[in-house]
Amino acid sequence: MEPEDQLQYKDYRLAKSLGKAYLDMVNYDVEKAKALLTESGWADTDGDGFLDKNKKKFTLDIKM
Repeated sequence: MEPEDQLQYKDYRLAKSLGKAYLDMVNYDVEKAKALLTESGWADTDGDGFLDKNKKKFTLDIKM
């Protein structure tokens, strides 16, 4: 199983245990997220596949 599939499987198991409210909470729109980040000045200026702004890489820490 690929890492992406494992993440989706874990999300599915959690969603199944918590019900529809969880599914409504985790819906996301990748294109909208990209547009919002672009509007905020984030871009892949060096072509490495990661967003940066003022030479600082975009990072996101999720704590659960």
